[in-house]
Amino acid sequence: MHPLIGIYPKRIVPVLKKAIDENDLKMTRSIASVQYQLIPIPNEKRQVFKNINSVAELNELNTNLSQLK
Repeated sequence: MHPLIGIYPKRIVPVLKKAIDENDLKMTRSIASVQYQLIPIPNEKRQVFKNINSVAELNELNTNLSQLK
């Protein structure tokens, strides 16, 4: 599950603000307390999603994407 890839209603803003204030930055914990719907992504389509946690990972992605052009 990739909870950052999503469409969320404005009503969860207080939940997210509280989590940030408490330095609880794991999105899966934050959305566990709200109603949501998962949309399954077939395995062959999952490569289009990439978790980026650092500038180095972003640079690597940009390099890989520029080679596709």
